[in-house]
Amino acid sequence: MKLERFEIESWLNRWVSSRWYVAPLVVFGLLLASSSLLNGLQADDYVVRAAVVGSQPWDLRSDGLRDAYRFLDGDLDHARAAIDRGLFPWWSDPSCRFHFWRPITAWTHVIDFSFWPDQPVLMHLHSLLWFGVLLAVAAIFYRCLMGRTPPLWTPALAALLFTVDDAHARSVGWLADRGTLIGAVFGILALTAYDRRRRDGWRPGSWLAPIALAVGLLSKETAIATAAYLLAYAVFLDRGPWRKRLTALLPCVVVVVTWYAVYRLQGFGTSNSGSYVEPGTEPLQFLAAVLQRGPILVVGQWGFPDSILSLAMSGSLLTVYWVAAVVFTSLVGLLLAPLIARSALARFFATGMLLSLVTACGAFCDDRQLMFVGIGAMGLLALWLTGLKNDAPWLPSSLPWRRLAVGFAGLFVVTHLVVAPLLLAVETRTMKIYVDRVDRMIATLPVHRKNKTVVSVASDSWLIDFWMLQAAHGQNQDLPSHFLSLASGSRHVVLTRLDAFTLVVRPDAGYLPSPGLRAEPRPDISLIHVLQTFDRLVRPVDRPMRLGETFELPVATVEITRMTDDNRPAEATFRFHVPLEDKSLRWVRLTSRGYRRVVPPTVGESVEIPGGVGWAIGWELFGTE
Repeated sequence: MKLERFEIESWLNRWVSSRWYVAPLVVFGLLLASSSLLNGLQADDYVVRAAVVGSQPWDLRSDGLRDAYRFLDGDLDHARAAIDRGLFPWWSDPSCRFHFWRPITAWTHVIDFSFWPDQPVLMHLHSLLWFGVLLAVAAIFYRCLMGRTPPLWTPALAALLFTVDDAHARSVGWLADRGTLIGAVFGILALTAYDRRRRDGWRPGSWLAPIALAVGLLSKETAIATAAYLLAYAVFLDRGPWRKRLTALLPCVVVVVTWYAVYRLQGFGTSNSGSYVEPGTEPLQFLAAVLQRGPILVVGQWGFPDSILSLAMSGSLLTVYWVAAVVFTSLVGLLLAPLIARSALARFFATGMLLSLVTACGAFCDDRQLMFVGIGAMGLLALWLTGLKNDAPWLPSSLPWRRLAVGFAGLFVVTHLVVAPLLLAVETRTMKIYVDRVDRMIATLPVHRKNKTVVSVASDSWLIDFWMLQAAHGQNQDLPSHFLSLASGSRHVVLTRLDAFTLVVRPDAGYLPSPGLRAEPRPDISLIHVLQTFDRLVRPVDRPMRLGETFELPVATVEITRMTDDNRPAEATFRFHVPLEDKSLRWVRLTSRGYRRVVPPTVGESVEIPGGVGWAIGWELFGTE
């Protein structure tokens, strides 16, 4: 048995040292993610397409590639035009901004829509190639850092854990999120070049590291986490005098500072959003987001389930889940502490992981944010598992600790080497759900809609409406002259007709409810909460709507006429500029079969309209309908 074990470890060591080391890892990862080839265009893909081909819905203003990742840019005129048409809901804060600068990624989409504009399979193949490159550079990075101390196969374990990490799934399967892959590729290349320069004196690393870092930042903002690992490297792995360590970091510091200054001066970034938080302009809100989202993201990286599930939780369940996440995080920290205390490499991975985790808290919880967190987490986990297996010197002698460690080792192995590959294969297809549902929405829009106003009585979410309108335009379908959603994210909506022109709308839970507010018994895990999170993207909590506030739209004037006990709009009154039966209005509601025609109530009549909540995304995900 010992001989067989020696032979296996000897073979693994030779494999890690060979030139073919990365090949099986890349092939395995690509096979797991290959189902993404059939995903087609989906959701934000149409936003990117519109910028690349220079054709925005309703000919709304665009600055071409600069707006490839523009949703709202804080310009009041831009926002007003988009809200008037219905691309954004009437309750949007016009000063809301989430506009991202990703020119490198945008140019990869120029290639897609220039050379194979009608072949989404080739576009997804393009993304898969970036994923393959990512797996290769990650494997090489682990070998550079971990392949010099026994056991020599530890980097192969780290690379395998990173390869099958299901947190990569949606970034691989969603064309619009290709920037996450590209940013990680160049971020890891920067770290590898920096390591070779500082450890081996490789001169090209002096300029390759900052260049790769700059390319990563111009691909996606998440590459800022590269700086976290560079800092951790300087503190824990660099062996030079402190003056030389800081001098070596200076070019990368200049790159980060320059990028951020240009980024902000050009008006990119986020502000006045209910979900995105900018650390540079909203430090207190960002700190609160780190405390709230950090433990949940740790569970998403180290355990199960996907952190995005937290968006589907009611307020009470989310509180319980957060406490459980804090306990889980504490236990993981307790188990890793002996290794971190004895190993500089472990301290490097742990520090880079934690600082990356902080940067990931600027957006709502989603395992897509964990790409750079996973780099440190998988390296740290590989060191911990091999140390536990080989009875490393850092292992405590405490029997309770060892029992706990054995239990968690089993959990980690099952989670990351059994469940994660299966989830990676399945979740690369997750976004395909949107394609099927949104296409059905487009197909059931009123036939005679050109130069008309489509009034959606009860939508799933403004974001679903946004994707539907973008997709319809991208598929060369006629758009209505205006699209007006009266309410969204509700089980039902009560409509009361006051006169020929006026309609009072009362969603069951009011407008913009928080996950904890439930007007009637609802599941603790429900897509209603996800949709309500989406609705808050365009209006922050600290900029609420007020009683009596009015919103002027081309087709109607909206007034907030009643508030809830927690000071949210409970009711909105719509005074249309034409009678509700006017032929210019097409009234619809969302059902499981798409849009269906609705007849407005008669004067003095109140009717209850079932909401469309859940069908556009698919209730089958959670089984709560």
